[in-house]
Amino acid sequence: EIKYKRLKMKGVLQYHFVFPNNESFFRFHKPNKYGDDLTNYRSDFKYTNKTKKGVRGFAQGRTAHAFRNVYPLFNKENIYIGAMEISFSSENLQDNFTLISKMHTHFLVNKTIFDANAWNRDDLILKYVQSAEHKNYMMTMTKQHTYQKCVVENRLRLKPILNEIDTNIKKTKPFSLYTKDTYNNTTSIAFLPIYGNVENKILAWIVAYEENKFINTTLRNTFYIRITLFTILLVLFYFIYRTLNQKEILEKLVDKKTTQLKDINENLEQRIIIEVEKSKKIEKRLSQSEKLVSMGEMIGNIAHQWRQPLSVISSSATGMQLQKMTGVLEDKEFFKTCESINNNAQYLSNTIDDFRNFIKGDREKSIFNLTDNIDSFLHLVESSIKNHQINIILELNNDINVNGFKNELTQCFINIFNNSKDILKDLDCDRYIYLFQQK
Repeated sequence: EIKYKRLKMKGVLQYHFVFPNNESFFRFHKPNKYGDDLTNYRSDFKYTNKTKKGVRGFAQGRTAHAFRNVYPLFNKENIYIGAMEISFSSENLQDNFTLISKMHTHFLVNKTIFDANAWNRDDLILKYVQSAEHKNYMMTMTKQHTYQKCVVENRLRLKPILNEIDTNIKKTKPFSLYTKDTYNNTTSIAFLPIYGNVENKILAWIVAYEENKFINTTLRNTFYIRITLFTILLVLFYFIYRTLNQKEILEKLVDKKTTQLKDINENLEQRIIIEVEKSKKIEKRLSQSEKLVSMGEMIGNIAHQWRQPLSVISSSATGMQLQKMTGVLEDKEFFKTCESINNNAQYLSNTIDDFRNFIKGDREKSIFNLTDNIDSFLHLVESSIKNHQINIILELNNDINVNGFKNELTQCFINIFNNSKDILKDLDCDRYIYLFQQK
């Protein structure tokens, strides 16, 4: 009896011996109770006595559920004499969860494994109450649990997602959800099904609760990304509208000036000088308008180039979140995912740098590397190259430095590329654009 008490302190629930006809012979936890028929209550004893094979796993008895191990017994003459059970309480498993992962857990037991009035029996080893998670499941109360926290508070917390819980429980697979309390704190809730040791059906669930700040951060970042994309689209539409509007205004202005030139009769030389100056201003505006058109197209290219890295960042963060909630996130996978997110963020940053350098519009001469200038130009039109299935062939043999206007050379490359692209669109052939330099 002393040894049995020590074993109970380590999580052993009971030792139990039965005859081959499923009649109870001896219970360590209740030595005075024997001779009762367990055929209709213990399918694991029934299975072992019939097949003479051991069975292990979750099972519900008359007075408690447990993780039970049932073994066949033979005498020295190898004659079968019955079965014995060693079972471990779920309370011990919950204690380990709390100690190791610091997560609050409890068991949900399906009502159908008891008779209708069995929940109110006086001899139940574990105490059961109606769970907050699902109407068809009872919760086991241990020294770690209180009715206020596990039932009353959880009913308020889980109310918005009860239909989701019911839908996922019917799918009979592990799942996890999250919910927020009145203070906007996020709690992740994981459900793990427990199958019977004989019947291939779910008899119980382990439910784990954990406050999760990572989900809050992910939701906030997702919101910021959506706001950023929305802002970029608004800017894009603004540039397109402004460009189209300026073109229409300039066309009308050119028509008006053409008519005025025809009517010049006096002070021709002075008028020519005045009109030449005005024409230069118009030409400058037209040049700026063309650049705005290019900028609008490049903004579209940049928005397209951003989709894949943003999708990779979002998918990586969400995947890492799910792995963390299910407890399978390893350090190697964590650092690998962080590296992927950083690489894609660097790609987004480089794209912005190239676009920013292009729109500066500096008119000062400077010495710059031709190869670097071509690489920057290709980065700006990368999306258009891919969309139109164009192959760029580079033949750059020498490292040449140029003293000139860097942004204007980039604009020339873009104009040449756009003209070539427009011609290639009408040709039914392979599309190649050659960029080379003379030795």
